[in-house]
Amino acid sequence: MPKALSVGRLRRLHGDTVAVDGISFDVGQGEIVGLLGPNGAVKTTIINMILGVLEPTSGTIRIEDADIAVNRVQALERTNFAAVYAAIVLRQFYLMRGSPVRVLPIFAWVAVDIVLWGFITRYLNSVASPGFDFVPVLLGAILLWDFFTRVMHGVSMAFLEDVWSHNFLNLFASPLSIREYVGGLVLTSIATSALGLLTMLVLATTLFGLSFLVYGLMLVPFLLVLFLFGISLGIFASALVLRFGPASEWIVWPIPAFLSPFAAVFYPVATLPGWMQQVSFLLPPSYVFEGMRAIVAGGAYRGTTLLFGACLAILYILLARYSAESTS
Repeated sequence: MPKALSVGRLRRLHGDTVAVDGISFDVGQGEIVGLLGPNGAVKTTIINMILGVLEPTSGTIRIEDADIAVNRVQALERTNFAAVYAAIVLRQFYLMRGSPVRVLPIFAWVAVDIVLWGFITRYLNSVASPGFDFVPVLLGAILLWDFFTRVMHGVSMAFLEDVWSHNFLNLFASPLSIREYVGGLVLTSIATSALGLLTMLVLATTLFGLSFLVYGLMLVPFLLVLFLFGISLGIFASALVLRFGPASEWIVWPIPAFLSPFAAVFYPVATLPGWMQQVSFLLPPSYVFEGMRAIVAGGAYRGTTLLFGACLAILYILLARYSAESTS
């Protein structure tokens, strides 16, 4: 039976400095082996070379007889760090599977918002002049805004779970990088926000007759822009807590509420005073909600305008990624 891991005369140079000097060891099938040593003993460097993150200067690494230098893919498929993004998502899945209390907020808050605003729009339709339907304007806006909020909180909540459970240091004692960790948070947010969106779509359609055909194909880019901006804010919020500590988490929760007056969720940007309009032009959601109202009113909405909002969202993702990686 081949060795689970065989390391032979492993050597790693950093410039003229010898970081790893001729390390050799074997790990048999079923054995549990740990690397012990003080800070600076290059334990993480050795693990990173075994996992293919760093390239050794010389020496061999074989995982079940697969040489990582010759057949990297086959070798890494046999390690449990081959899919770090999926590992972060699986951790969140197991947390939710073991605790229904964590699952309930995914559906409960969006359901409450849709039901509450659904009845408000129904009342407004009963007292307003015939010919104007508040459902696609107000209820549609709530649905899109809640989707954006779920995306942002999907990233930040997954991150804060690790902070609250004191698991954060355990994660980064492994070769996991900030980029890989953030990628896992984004995948987690995609899953939770998709469930929330599905819940809202079912309730809004079946209970209050919201037809998404009124938005046409523009609904897809609307959701995409909100998704990208929500991801950027989620990453930024996580970086904020990472840099300033858990005490700063109180800033994370009200971020959507702080932005909503400027995002013009329920009214045109022209309603705002001049200085608020300048802020609004820097927020991608404002382009989504302006476009939504224009389509519902039967007017034209240029795709180039929404494209500018999408470019802003991508820019904010890049800035948020930089803020997260700069904390490492």
